[in-house]
Amino acid sequence: MNLRWALKRNWLRYQTTSASLVMRDRELSVSRFQSIAFTSVVAIALLINGFTDLEAFTIPASLLGLLGASQAIYLGAKTAQPQVAGDKEIEELNTLLKETRELEEALVKAAPMAHSLKEFQTALEGKTQPLDDYTAKLKKAANRFAQIFEIKLPTKGIYGLEFGSREGSE
Repeated sequence: MNLRWALKRNWLRYQTTSASLVMRDRELSVSRFQSIAFTSVVAIALLINGFTDLEAFTIPASLLGLLGASQAIYLGAKTAQPQVAGDKEIEELNTLLKETRELEEALVKAAPMAHSLKEFQTALEGKTQPLDDYTAKLKKAANRFAQIFEIKLPTKGIYGLEFGSREGSE
């Protein structure tokens, strides 16, 4: 449910770029680049030779050595990199997102005909506490989400509500 909610708000779309194959934290990852480069060289050689005579396909020993070293470096880098988030952090984020969703659902239920922030405020008849609670929870959820997944998030909540840029900072 939280994943669907985050996807609906485009919070996850920034992670699905082709650049993420060779980038980590907005910088070129040499281990990822090596892995992709050497694997691509072998794949291209296989395509050039064709699929009909696979028994005769050989990889030169030097290239095979480089490919093995590249894979070892990649695995070493993956092992050495810090873990993004533990189970406890993800569980806390899920709870925070669930609370945010519930506040948002309550706001929508309180003003089902509102289509803009002004209409929404009018429908609440000057009671700003539900809106303030939602805004505070949304900011906190967005900050935590951005920190854990190391991404920049869109800055709008429901009804075009602006809550500021989120880039992993609280």
